Amino acid sequence: MVAVKRRISLVEVILREGRNRQVKRMFLEIGHPVIRLHRSAYAFLDLEGMAPAQWRPLLPEEIKRLRASARGRTGPAPVPATLTGPVWRGP
Repeated sequence: MVAVKRRISLVEVILREGRNRQVKRMFLEIGHPVIRLHRSAYAFLDLEGMAPAQWRPLLPEEIKRLRASARGRTGPAPVPATLTGPVWRGP
């Protein structure tokens, strides 16, 4: 548990591989419905140093790594995705 305010809790979850709506289903099962999810990292990409609503194009090397990862050829171990999108950070 990261924080609790009134009846709302902020929880950080780290998944190596997730299924569709997995986090929402897990928390609903224990009686804690999910109001909002935020992914701060995906594979080796994260939001460090970026302001809300800021975005940047992916570098050619990043695209190459993502494509290789999708084909099952990962390089260095990826950073787990935390749920608290990828390079673009919306309002």
